[in-house]
Amino acid sequence: MGWKAPAKERKVQNPIPSSPVSLSRAQKNYVDKCAYCHGVRGDGNGEMAKALDPHPSNFTDRHMMKEMTDGEIFWKITTGKGAMPSYQNELTEKERWDLVNFLKFFAEYK
Repeated sequence: MGWKAPAKERKVQNPIPSSPVSLSRAQKNYVDKCAYCHGVRGDGNGEMAKALDPHPSNFTDRHMMKEMTDGEIFWKITTGKGAMPSYQNELTEKERWDLVNFLKFFAEYK
């Protein structure tokens, strides 16, 4: 995993508890903004995945998701890199934190 968040960002705690309400709020944003590359199941095999280098992250990879902190995932969603766009101006802070919970959910319940 070559894309790491700065240490300061890795330490940021998620202020939104993971709950059915948070996951429900995030689902529409995930489908609208993430699934095209990361796949409906979060496995990194969306319609655009084959055309992307590096390949989109597989959120069902428990080891990878365990290694990434909530702060790191939030930072990546916020800043973007390469084919991964920044969602800082498209999604509110709360929506991005809800997405963090949703992405972690893929690894927990694959």
